[in-house]
Amino acid sequence: YGTKLMGGFQFAAGENGYSYLSPGHNSAINDVKTGRSFLVFHTRFPGMGERHQVRVHELVMNKNGWPLAAPYRYAGEGKSAVPAKSIPGGYQVVNHGSAITAIPSSSQAITLAPDGSVTGALTGKWKAGSNRITLQLSDGVYEGVLLNQWQAESKSWTVTFTADRKSTRLDCHLHG
Repeated sequence: YGTKLMGGFQFAAGENGYSYLSPGHNSAINDVKTGRSFLVFHTRFPGMGERHQVRVHELVMNKNGWPLAAPYRYAGEGKSAVPAKSIPGGYQVVNHGSAITAIPSSSQAITLAPDGSVTGALTGKWKAGSNRITLQLSDGVYEGVLLNQWQAESKSWTVTFTADRKSTRLDCHLHG
């Protein structure tokens, strides 16, 4: 398997219903001037039939050189550092898996504790530095990238991360 960049997902109730169905028909763009890359695709939404919209998500590379799509659509944000003190907290995580399915993946709650432990739906340890995050979970080691992203539903900036483990991708955003 290669890396599945994104599948259908549904964040839990209380997360403002952020979800995509059948994201696809995509193109990748690399902006040589800024050194940034983007994934451009269309997606549908729950309860809206075949209506779709175009979305743009930044593509980032983890420390192993695998591309990862940022959890939220691009909102013109800069490449700012995620302060270490902003990382611990409660997150909603979506595991995109590797299956091709019409059923969206549901989010699950996890906590990244200040002591480096991961608790909740996933358990293990985490460590971060220089906008990189490593999660050692029961099913293996995930290498990812931390981002400050605009959450359109709450109209606020939030800490997110996206991580990969041998073709299994996690998207997470801080909630609270």
